[in-house]
Amino acid sequence: MTDLDRFEMELVTEFNEMVALLLKKRASYGPHNLVRFGAIGIVIRASDKIDRLANLVRTGDVASADGDTVEDAWRDLIGYAGHGEHLDARL
Repeated sequence: MTDLDRFEMELVTEFNEMVALLLKKRASYGPHNLVRFGAIGIVIRASDKIDRLANLVRTGDVASADGDTVEDAWRDLIGYAGHGEHLDARL
């Protein structure tokens, strides 16, 4: 197996986990929480998440005060990007 094959398998696994997470969050929050304020709302949430991620990386902390880990922040950013793309595709 090549490095590229291994990378592809890891990405597929991670993105399948992301799909499961996004479906779980959509079931919890409902279909309108991110689209209510349109693309700018998603950009603002992503910006807040970037600030949190930057702070975690800068300080070397394992998690934020409310328990958000670096991995959680990266996954949330992927989720916001997916929602933004989905919203944009529908316009």
